[in-house]
Amino acid sequence: MDGEKMFQSYRIIDDVGGLSIYESVDFIFINDSLEAYFKEVKGTVHEFIHELINYPNFYEEYYNDTPKSREYLELAKEAIYREDCSKDELMEFICDGNSSHEEKLFILKALQGQVTEDDIVRLVKHFDSGFLIQNDYLVKELFSLLGKYRNEEVYQLFLDYFSEAVGQDSKVDELITAYFDNYYQ
Repeated sequence: MDGEKMFQSYRIIDDVGGLSIYESVDFIFINDSLEAYFKEVKGTVHEFIHELINYPNFYEEYYNDTPKSREYLELAKEAIYREDCSKDELMEFICDGNSSHEEKLFILKALQGQVTEDDIVRLVKHFDSGFLIQNDYLVKELFSLLGKYRNEEVYQLFLDYFSEAVGQDSKVDELITAYFDNYYQ
């Protein structure tokens, strides 16, 4: 990377939900595109802040749990996954055991519009109804993604899940019902 692309600090979300600053030497850079970032130079330190959260009072709003700041931060994290990872990397991350629950949700959002039929089959095999019943945090986002595809594997997953978990979450029930209603159209 050229000198402008190297920077000294990077704001990132840690596991406890706080914003932290990390030195760039702690990371391996896989993408040097910084188009979505605001650059600020403080002496010899180059800071990059994603454009979605680069507004006055963001940090104050974030720590005061203001919905706008939380929403923008989630959109920024989703954009970072989409921009910095290939579809194959996202598929690998979502199917490995190393990604946190929160990361899996952002990965599913980042995968929207990128998956192929083979990816859908892989997701259905990986996230069977038994897994989803025990890990219901993923269901809405996964079913939102899968619901756009009309194939036997998705149909069977929705049927299996619905037969075991109907009534547990009205939003999920609505997604499944809409899928079945539109399946043959």
